[in-house]
Amino acid sequence: MLQTSVAILFLAVLLGTVVAICPPDILTRPCTCTQNDGNFLRCENITETIVLNAVFLRTGVVPFSHLQLVNVTFESIPARSLITKQIKTIGIVDSNLTTLFNRPPPPLNILRAINLMNVNFQEPFPWNQFKPLKNLILFAAIGVKIPVLDHSFKDNVNKDLTYFALSNTSTVHIDDGVLSKFTNLEDVRIEKNSLTIYKRNYFSRPSNIIILYLEYV
Repeated sequence: MLQTSVAILFLAVLLGTVVAICPPDILTRPCTCTQNDGNFLRCENITETIVLNAVFLRTGVVPFSHLQLVNVTFESIPARSLITKQIKTIGIVDSNLTTLFNRPPPPLNILRAINLMNVNFQEPFPWNQFKPLKNLILFAAIGVKIPVLDHSFKDNVNKDLTYFALSNTSTVHIDDGVLSKFTNLEDVRIEKNSLTIYKRNYFSRPSNIIILYLEYV
């Protein structure tokens, strides 16, 4: 056991200077790392945040550009990992979380995209945690409860967002002007909700939107 621990420690130290490759499997288990436009860390069936924290700790300064969580049930993503692991994209699928991050993300994060599919949050959707995400340009939610799109979205999400999608999000109301400050939006998709009307004043005037797909009942 001691020899194994020493070997793991040695690998972690060695990887401190080799940051462009995936760490050995022994350091990322139960997650897996592949090369796909940077290190892509995929974690499945995790039931405790401490497990993800342990992977981040064992892999030292090795960055993971992309983090994908599949069928996980735990509290939240450690906000500090956005800095320590230089995460650029987060994808969460078929999972249950208390909230998205354990605290507001550090301001120097480089997160650019959040993609959520069939994710249940125990707490209300955490738009208030998006304020420090100054590089976020893509947000997509499918099968996530977001009943209202209001000032909490408008006041917290980066105004340089270019892609925004809501599908099957139980959305029943959108506030006037909610996207009016998002002048860089190019692709907007809202579908499979209980909305009966959309208004022009949701969006900026003039608008740079190229693709606009709005489905109503």
